[in-house]
Amino acid sequence: MLYNTPSDDPQRHGPLQLFTKDFAIAVSESGPADDEFREVLRASLEPHTDPQRFELPPVKARWARLRIFSGHNEHFDRVQLGEFELFNTSGLNVAASHVADRTRDGAELIGYGSALGHDGNWTADGIHDGRKSGPRGSWSSAGPPPVVIESLDAVIDLTPRSGADGRLRWQVPPGRWEIQRFGCANTGELLKVPSPNSNGLATDHFSREATRVFLEHVIGRLIALETSAWMICPARGNWRERGKLASAIRSARPAKRSSSS
Repeated sequence: MLYNTPSDDPQRHGPLQLFTKDFAIAVSESGPADDEFREVLRASLEPHTDPQRFELPPVKARWARLRIFSGHNEHFDRVQLGEFELFNTSGLNVAASHVADRTRDGAELIGYGSALGHDGNWTADGIHDGRKSGPRGSWSSAGPPPVVIESLDAVIDLTPRSGADGRLRWQVPPGRWEIQRFGCANTGELLKVPSPNSNGLATDHFSREATRVFLEHVIGRLIALETSAWMICPARGNWRERGKLASAIRSARPAKRSSSS
């Protein structure tokens, strides 16, 4: 059972609001990896907020996956959904969270795509909490639904067809295509709790080169530092013998000792 939800701005979005349209349900008995799921239903929702029931074949499963492919309103990228219910043969909604049914542990989300909000508003937690509408009881995507690529053969790398001027020159084959451009830019993210002299941009932790430059700079400053001691609180970390940072500090020249008078 699925429920569309009234949008956060019905006057702006119009009669189609941000209703979900095409979706699929897959189940798995062995694990939550993508290749362990098998699709049991692919269907479309009608553009209204009444409950919409879909019959599934009886299957044994421990995990269920709901994928949303599109919305009814082509003038807006975002889509929204009020509730997703999945019933077993005894009529129990096994997709309900503990918030929806306090008598049992309830189902847990182990992953989801984009969400418009945070702290309970318009997040994926809203699709199985028993509430069918409103920011606290519904999910909204932050943009278009995530692209689901059925086969890598359907992907065309257009990099060679992009010129130095940034223009794409491509004879588009028949059919409907979605063109995505990927770039790399600094987000402007700053250190969260910097010391007075260390404020600045955060390191790109997914970049091997950026991490190397950062560590070499910090270690270099420690090695050059002339102090009586480097103190490490055991409760805050465990620097093992094989640790590169600890090894670098141990290899530093001995600190100068001040003479006592």
